[in-house]
Amino acid sequence: MYITKIENKILSKLSQYSYKDLQTVPCKKGIYFHYYKDELIYVGKATSSPNGSLCNRIKKHYSGQRGSDQFSLYIYDSYIKTSLDGIGASLSKELNEITKLWARENLLFSYIVLKDSQDESSIESQLRRELQPKLNPL
Repeated sequence: MYITKIENKILSKLSQYSYKDLQTVPCKKGIYFHYYKDELIYVGKATSSPNGSLCNRIKKHYSGQRGSDQFSLYIYDSYIKTSLDGIGASLSKELNEITKLWARENLLFSYIVLKDSQDESSIESQLRRELQPKLNPL
């Protein structure tokens, strides 16, 4: 979906996808949203570079790699860590796997493809200010 102006009405009409739908995400620049139980928890930007594109940014967030992906660390700290107290999972590799599985089972995403002329940084900032997502508000 291409947009020229961000409006809340548009956001409410975006389709939400699960991990199994990742292959349908275009490798383009845009803005993406993550949801947990119908609550917007994160707004991110994707650039036109190959590693920074929508398909790669969203895929990385489902990796569970807390050391290289800030979103995975937010997920672990906000939703998983407290439920593990007393269980004894302490190895980083185990915690990354738990985070990955949790994200893939519980999170949905949506996205907006931007035109090359649109500035993803300013649009992301505007949306974070307006929508106040739980994990990365402005």
